[in-house]
Amino acid sequence: MKIWSIESDNGNFDIETNNITILFGDNIKWFHLIRQIDDFFNNRYSTVKIYEDAQLMNKKEWDCHFIPFDAHIQLDKITTKSPLFKIRENAAEQLTYSPLYNELLDVWSGLNDELVLFNQKLKRWGIQATLRETGTKVFSENIVFFPIKKMKPLDYKKLLLNIIVDSPFENNNLIILELPELYTDEEEMDTFCEYIKELANKGYQIFIVTNTKFKAMGRKESWNYCIMDVIVNHAVIEQRKSKIINDLPFFCEDALFETAKELLFKVVDNSISLHELKQIIDKNYDSIVTIIFAILYNLGIEIPYELEDLEPNLKMFLREYKS
Repeated sequence: MKIWSIESDNGNFDIETNNITILFGDNIKWFHLIRQIDDFFNNRYSTVKIYEDAQLMNKKEWDCHFIPFDAHIQLDKITTKSPLFKIRENAAEQLTYSPLYNELLDVWSGLNDELVLFNQKLKRWGIQATLRETGTKVFSENIVFFPIKKMKPLDYKKLLLNIIVDSPFENNNLIILELPELYTDEEEMDTFCEYIKELANKGYQIFIVTNTKFKAMGRKESWNYCIMDVIVNHAVIEQRKSKIINDLPFFCEDALFETAKELLFKVVDNSISLHELKQIIDKNYDSIVTIIFAILYNLGIEIPYELEDLEPNLKMFLREYKS
């Protein structure tokens, strides 16, 4: 786990990163943040700065690939900026290795000779006609791609991923995926997540912006949440843990704090609601809820919630702690 600190004109933000980093929730902050990260790596004039564990990152050591939520590839019209351009060039080069290629060159040359009579007519106009020389460029311009089946948004994202993975792996590789779950079902996403895990195991670093809690993704990944415009993750809470424990009006063991923290993340990712805590927590309810709200208030997050079930002294503590 490492901390990336992103500095830009829009503010400074810290996210917890790993081989797979999740930016969870429907928040405009993620929309801007991932585009700032992409700008840092791919825009030589970028004013964005990114520090990894307080060390300024060297963008020359990284290849960043951003696959936005609306990623699309035009298969039948390939420009030099198309991700398929190099693939098409490789396909054309492959054709030159065929014995048929030399036969085509001979036929092409013969066809060019057939223009001799026609050029006699053009000679008095001051021009002549000739066939272009054959080569990989001629072949590549006539190669088009087509889908085997109707492609969904996730299919285009997988195609882009396959193109990225097929390229030489020279630098550190960061892949940013935005909302891969659009127009997919649970089974498709589970399969896709397993593929993402395979890429992470091969050394790719992957950021995923999502509104969905994937079953295939667990706590091994670095999860980042945005609550009331504040980025929350395990690392930022750990940085404040000692202060929060010292501020509490009761003795707090590490295990109790960890329980409260995990329940907080379940509330944040919508696995449970605050109102369900009473039914979920078997013992130490007052202490755990107090810790949860102490963490939130320490981060500057105020969630409207009535604390009527708490012991009077703990309610008083939280009111004073919030202020």
